Amino acid sequence: MRTTIARHASVLLQFPATIAVTIFAIGAAALRLQTVNEPAFPAPWIGFVFWIVLVAAMALAERLLGTFVALLAGSVSTAAALLATWGALTAASRLGEAFSTEALQHPLWAPSVATAALLGAASARMKPRTRTTLRWFTVGGAVALMLANGHASDVARVLAVAFGILAGSIGLSGTSEWQWGSSARARLRRSISAVLILVGASVITTLVAPYAAGVSTAVAYSLDPQLTAAVGLALIGSALLVLNGRRRTLALALVVLVAVAVVLTVTAIQLIGDDSGLQWSALTPEDIEWGVTVFAVALLPAVAAIVLAVTARALLRKKAPTPSPADRALLRLTAREAGAGSLAHMATWDGNSLWFADDGAVVAYRVSRGVAFTVSDPICHDDRMTETVRGFAAHCERQGWVPVFYSVHDEVADLAGELGWARVPVGVEAVLPLAGFQLSGKRRQDLRTAMNRAEREGIEARWNRYDDLPVAVRDQVTSICRSRRSGTSLPEMTFTLGGLDELADPDTFLMVAVDRNGRVHGVTSWLPVFREGELHGWTLDVMRRDDRAMPGVMEFLIVSTALRAIADGLEEISLSGTPLAPHGTQRTLLSRLSASIVRLLEPAYGFRTLRRFKEKFLPEKRPLWMLYPRHSQLPRIGPALAHAYAPTLGFGDLVRLQALHRPRPDAQLAGRLNGQR
Repeated sequence: MRTTIARHASVLLQFPATIAVTIFAIGAAALRLQTVNEPAFPAPWIGFVFWIVLVAAMALAERLLGTFVALLAGSVSTAAALLATWGALTAASRLGEAFSTEALQHPLWAPSVATAALLGAASARMKPRTRTTLRWFTVGGAVALMLANGHASDVARVLAVAFGILAGSIGLSGTSEWQWGSSARARLRRSISAVLILVGASVITTLVAPYAAGVSTAVAYSLDPQLTAAVGLALIGSALLVLNGRRRTLALALVVLVAVAVVLTVTAIQLIGDDSGLQWSALTPEDIEWGVTVFAVALLPAVAAIVLAVTARALLRKKAPTPSPADRALLRLTAREAGAGSLAHMATWDGNSLWFADDGAVVAYRVSRGVAFTVSDPICHDDRMTETVRGFAAHCERQGWVPVFYSVHDEVADLAGELGWARVPVGVEAVLPLAGFQLSGKRRQDLRTAMNRAEREGIEARWNRYDDLPVAVRDQVTSICRSRRSGTSLPEMTFTLGGLDELADPDTFLMVAVDRNGRVHGVTSWLPVFREGELHGWTLDVMRRDDRAMPGVMEFLIVSTALRAIADGLEEISLSGTPLAPHGTQRTLLSRLSASIVRLLEPAYGFRTLRRFKEKFLPEKRPLWMLYPRHSQLPRIGPALAHAYAPTLGFGDLVRLQALHRPRPDAQLAGRLNGQR
């Protein structure tokens, strides 16, 4: 107990400034000091939330900058922001600017000003993707509140973020490293969307801020609350449509912006004018400024619509190209020479697009809902991997896609991690080294049993291409594969999972189990794996068995393939990847989510059964990863990946999947009887 207390005490002592801020906040709340409240949101519980955020920002800054630097950067940035705000607003107020005069009627200080300064300073010491996300939310929130409230503290908050970023960046050297999202098209798309989101959020904020007096209040004063909320949501929705980038969504965003512009402009004219027209001569300077503001806010959606119409070609998401026969031939040649790994041959399948780098590297990918998923690792030499990752990501930016490296191995994941990309586990590849492979041992008893049974029943393993099979055998193989496809009402998975269409590939070989009567019991297909131009091994793709097949026929076929590969002098065979298989034993949110998805899909696709089957061979387990530029893109990537694997999967299929988990009435009765026993 004492050890635990001492350990927690030592951790707390590393954050003395955070402890001091926490004590001050508790004391100020107990004494009901006005300093604990936000001027724009006087409700005590809202002030409590802002102070919690301040404590968290102080802790983050202390951890990244150290106590002294965090206090110095935070206090100097806050003081500079307050002084600059007071000076600028005072000068503008003396010149008769109405918004500045109104802003000075409210307190200059707010706890969130210090929060903004601390977050800005701390962001300078973060990794690129985390830094970008934090600055977007901090700067965006500050700007939205300033547009809505228009108080002095709101202006100070925006300046505090800027000064905090400058203070935190002192002493840091600039970097010339390429980052995803740096192209002109990407910046244009994000800029248009950001402006629309900020304005829409500020319009909605005016409905909940009791003392709102910012520019966005022009909408709230012109419209009723329901219509004001509709305008704000429409602006945010149009921003999301622009980010989507499809032709129909861009057109819909344009229609939404034009509709909002018409509503606001007509309302502004009715608000300022009368039956005889606009009467500017009878208005005071403050009234004129307010009228100009109303028209400016009303015209903003119209300006955004014009910009969107002019730049639509640049914003439009491009279609994935279909590779030419020459491209496919070059891909196969590059895959042989570069030796791109055990899953590289999947790049040659129909449905994939190809990107070629200037140095000859190739990336096979498939675009689904604006997300470009690679088919395993890039096909290139190891020393060109980093440049290939950057080049493909830049290509995706130009096309309006989110680049995702899918089912890649540790080498690619580590390189992308150095670029600041995020990673999540998506499966495990089971690889069977052939050096010293044998069937002895208790754990391989099932394999020996399958081999012995096949010998007793006169079943032999035939190694051949699909087109070279005898007609009778080929027809049975086709029938087995098609019966598997039609045996379920759910769509068959594609993308990195082959089927009947991939069997006819001239580089793909089949191992077929045939008995004395010529009946096919099962079939496996194997994709070639090359290294420096030489055949290195085989990768398992299709596994299909007849309904009346010998028990253990799959074990028999895989062992037969391994023995043949050993005779050919190959080094390993891969049993391919198992989707959503866990990495190690660590329990994380993503691992629990993956486990839930596996349980849902198990009755139809058998992922857990497949993983247990492969473990019979005692393979090496190699993690497979999915890499993407930013964590915020994951909600978009998930549905796109599901669509890539099962393009025809619909809501009805999900209902049928869920129904497969419900016990049948006879099973429920049996369970009750067993319980009574």
